Amino acid sequence: MLHHIRWETVFQTPSEAEAHVIAGLLETRGIMARVHQEPAGMTAGQLGDVMVLVDARDYEQALAFLREDALEPR
Repeated sequence: MLHHIRWETVFQTPSEAEAHVIAGLLETRGIMARVHQEPAGMTAGQLGDVMVLVDARDYEQALAFLREDALEPR
């Protein structure tokens, strides 16, 4: 059966590098994660936040993992 993934934001940061590290950590725990960059804001040259997204079914597990490792989920 094909499952449509509903993505939930589990972490948000202005740093793309930090988002990729967090996504990698989640994936080492078997949690599929993706990094999404918000479109540029209205201010000239300012990029939007970078979000780490997980499948809604893994959201609570991802939050618990981030809290356990003293990372600040957002």
